[in-house]
Amino acid sequence: MKVAIVGVGRMGQYHLSAVNKLRKDEEIEEVGVFDVVEDKAKEVSAAYEAIHLKSLDEVVSFKPDLTIIATPSLTHYELSHKLLDVSNLLVEKPVIINVRDGIELLNKSKKSGHILIPAHIE
Repeated sequence: MKVAIVGVGRMGQYHLSAVNKLRKDEEIEEVGVFDVVEDKAKEVSAAYEAIHLKSLDEVVSFKPDLTIIATPSLTHYELSHKLLDVSNLLVEKPVIINVRDGIELLNKSKKSGHILIPAHIE
């Protein structure tokens, strides 16, 4: 299984730590990390021996089985909308900020065949 993590702030690193534990049990083969703050993404990817993905397009090209979105809430809809085409998603709460966006993402999830899961790590 391939996992991508978008956003490596505090929440992203919580998720990355959990994913790393699963990787040690051979459940996860590859982990890719992307953040708009490239220096932070480089630092975190090196610390967790993950692949540093330099753009959202690289996340798409990585073809993850699961993508974890741990970015600021206002970015969740846009990122989810793009990534649902290629990956199952675990999105930090709140997944959306209005009902219209939520309905659109649910419909896209059904159409793409990918699962959309709200995360609640805390």
